[in-house]
Amino acid sequence: MMSSMTVLALALSPSLVQTPPCHAETVFAPAAQFADRFGQALAASETLLAVGRPRSAYVDELAGSVVIFERSVPHAALHQVAELRAPNAHPGDRFGEALALRGDRLIVGAPGQEHGRGAAYIYARAGSSWVLEAY
Repeated sequence: MMSSMTVLALALSPSLVQTPPCHAETVFAPAAQFADRFGQALAASETLLAVGRPRSAYVDELAGSVVIFERSVPHAALHQVAELRAPNAHPGDRFGEALALRGDRLIVGAPGQEHGRGAAYIYARAGSSWVLEAY
């Protein structure tokens, strides 16, 4: 079974109530797994979309990952540019259950990390790569 998430980009204007959606598309989880919860958390900017998969089985069950999509020009299709995983992943971490994106920085929450105490990972985009800055 392939999991997917439909993403709507809304045009912002002074009359938001009358502004219809201007663009919608579906993005798919790479190597989809049953119940990986692709799309449980989303963070977006004009050109980037981060999609959480907190139950993907990278190391073991529920370790989690985040898939990064990018749009190179306005109204172009989103394409996958990265899939991030915690470098210290453990079963039950749920990496990607919470996301925040601002500019070229992404914060990824992993509430199951450290035996349930939770952790946040800060990534920075460096060219076409995403580099872990802090944990």
